[in-house]
Amino acid sequence: ATGLPAGLSVVKTSQTNNGVRPSTATWAVQGTVTAPPGRYPVTINVSDGVSPVQPVKFTVDVTAESAAAAYTGPTSAAAPRGGDDAVDLTLTANVTQVPDGTAGDLSRATAAFVDTTTGQT
Repeated sequence: ATGLPAGLSVVKTSQTNNGVRPSTATWAVQGTVTAPPGRYPVTINVSDGVSPVQPVKFTVDVTAESAAAAYTGPTSAAAPRGGDDAVDLTLTANVTQVPDGTAGDLSRATAAFVDTTTGQT
């Protein structure tokens, strides 16, 4: 197969016994996607060893995981001498799984913090 998103593979799940005609086989796409969200056009070339190769084409849609984020850091900070002194501030957030029926890998989540006064991240 070509074009499968990272983490997926094609696995044979069943086939007819040797000598049974017509023979059939069943395949499944399995795994856990580690690729970024997007549309992945896939081609699988199927052959019985006698007939010409037949391409089977389909698309795998990878969607972003649903998650909720809550800011957990301090909500204010004061410069030690007042005025415009710089203050180091650790920004933290808690990202949790939204019950959407499919658990995702939240270890790959990213968060951007935006200063609502300046618009800077």
